Amino acid sequence: MSPTIDVQLTDVWQEFPAYPSRLTALREIDLTIAPGSFVSIVGGSGCGKSTLLQLVAGLQMPARGEVRIAGKRPSSLRKAKQIGWMSQQAALLPWRTVLENVQLPRQVNRRTNGTDGIGAQDMLKLVNLQEFAAAYPHTLSGGMQQRVALARTLAVGASLWLMDEPFASLDELTRESLTNELLALWQQFHPTVLWVTHNLAEAVRLSDRIIVLSPRPGRIVGDVHVSLARRRDDTCEAFQVVLRQVRTSLQGAGS
Repeated sequence: MSPTIDVQLTDVWQEFPAYPSRLTALREIDLTIAPGSFVSIVGGSGCGKSTLLQLVAGLQMPARGEVRIAGKRPSSLRKAKQIGWMSQQAALLPWRTVLENVQLPRQVNRRTNGTDGIGAQDMLKLVNLQEFAAAYPHTLSGGMQQRVALARTLAVGASLWLMDEPFASLDELTRESLTNELLALWQQFHPTVLWVTHNLAEAVRLSDRIIVLSPRPGRIVGDVHVSLARRRDDTCEAFQVVLRQVRTSLQGAGS
């Protein structure tokens, strides 16, 4: 994996054509994300969380302002395979085995960075799926499919992981287990992570920092730094203090 990279958004606005007038999804987004940090983005539905992630990924161009990753345009980092992406859908190829799905990034593009020389079989071990290498996606549970998607993200060797609620459709126990595994992988490989979630407790449990967006048009109304030691206990008072701070930012945004 390449060295971790920073993300910089400067006066970013995003607008979409809509009848009878243009729709402003994001406005005045100024945000600097430190290399190797784990940052969650929270806010109500439709506030622009996924749009912000797509702007960082270079999948959209901002209407105003600029996005830079390690000082470069997102498109150049995407071409260099420095950006990994996970969404709610695992998007596995059904005709390929688990192992073949994980191998796909390196087969499609020889310029992928890999992950410190780790092979696909070892990546499956990292996500506890080594026994299912020959299985096909339709035989796996939703949680197992997302583990495969996570291993595939590792295979790219990206220094920036953009994660748009990848575990949102899973049951609570599976989701908690997978986020713990994700946290362990982040601590091992030190990518920069942007994590979109509606789950505030999850954001506090995972993050170094939580960015709170207002209702549309989304703007930053809270920036909560989380200094609690990991692993974090959501029953302790210090955890609840941070959680209340995030909730207060959200409630203030909606008033």
